[in-house]
Amino acid sequence: MANIIALESALLPSANEVTVAEIDGALLNLSNSKDPKEDLYAKSEACIYPILRIPFDIPINETKETQNPIKPLPKFKVFRKSPQTKMIDYYYHWKHEFENYIEESKKKIAFSLPPIFGNLFYDITTESYITLLRQKIDNSPASLLAWHSYNSLFAVAHRLDAIFVYDLRVDSWFPEALETDLQKDITCMAWKPLGGNMLAVATGSVDGSIVLWDTAFQTGQVLTTTCQSCLLSWSPDGKYLLSGTLKGYLVVWETRSWTSKVVIEESKEILKSACWATNSKYAFLAFNNSAFITTLMVTSESNMKLLPRQYTAYPHDEIGGIVHSLAIDSIGERLAICFEETKLVAVYNVNQSSNVSSDGGSGVLSHVKFIRGPVWNELKGPGQIVAPSPPKPVTISFANEYVRGGLLSVVCV
Repeated sequence: MANIIALESALLPSANEVTVAEIDGALLNLSNSKDPKEDLYAKSEACIYPILRIPFDIPINETKETQNPIKPLPKFKVFRKSPQTKMIDYYYHWKHEFENYIEESKKKIAFSLPPIFGNLFYDITTESYITLLRQKIDNSPASLLAWHSYNSLFAVAHRLDAIFVYDLRVDSWFPEALETDLQKDITCMAWKPLGGNMLAVATGSVDGSIVLWDTAFQTGQVLTTTCQSCLLSWSPDGKYLLSGTLKGYLVVWETRSWTSKVVIEESKEILKSACWATNSKYAFLAFNNSAFITTLMVTSESNMKLLPRQYTAYPHDEIGGIVHSLAIDSIGERLAICFEETKLVAVYNVNQSSNVSSDGGSGVLSHVKFIRGPVWNELKGPGQIVAPSPPKPVTISFANEYVRGGLLSVVCV
């Protein structure tokens, strides 16, 4: 059973307004630089942040592999494998190879037939989603942004498989990009909370690598090369790394021993976005082509349960619908959502103190508001400026270290 939060008295910002802040529980929208409400923004001692532009093309590094050394994840001495365990590992290795061979054979048969028959042999819908995912990566200079867990840094994934890091403290980019041949078709990245400079990066390529970068030394370690993850999300305490794969698996890694637990078996619902509540007890999940938010409740390493879903579609053309991405602020009070088709970002209140039972209980999310970004002036010809066009949010992220409340960054196209 799904829940839906009423719009109540939520006011939508007009098309000529920009949402710049939330002050005393109310969103502040400015129409221009002379808007009288700008005084309220100034009196709150708010800061003005720069708009950064990322080039569509960058010089290609001919020596990716040698510039950024990559090595396997160190073996943990406490896990000495018995002969029985080695045999099991050997079995699963060849089982994985055989399954890949079968999948490729089914794919060849499926694409030679009409879709209605092809789906009997291979999940063409999932293959189409993977193709669309790669197209989205290539259509804009940068479609992924991730804030550092406690420093004023954020990483941006460029469409050419390079990662750039920006330092807000000195208003400048790191001098070198993070690149490697294992980093092909970047699908997601996430900083480890309380983990120094560790950045986890996953790819959707055939290799399916997850690389754990040390951004300070620009070196990396490989966690796995078989996942084809489309999403990564660390729990705030750093104890878990959640991974959604292109085959519909939902996997949670326990980061002390790097063992994993499969929460959802192979499914047609591919995980699209996820973020954790600050108490590490709840993870909010969004799946492809879905207007629902699913909550994963974690009470222990072995006890994880999916709660009833939250409905996000509303009877209004400008708001809601299919969820594109989720983000939660550093104190766990606001969950922001941007959508596939609509251009306003929704902001929900998060009630971590709610007494949520294993069968659903009271809702963790409540009270929704909507915010709007700036409007672009587009050049249609030499010396010609046309009417402003509304921005389309493509990814969102909160600053993890911001003492004045919540600082939300929205990448728009």
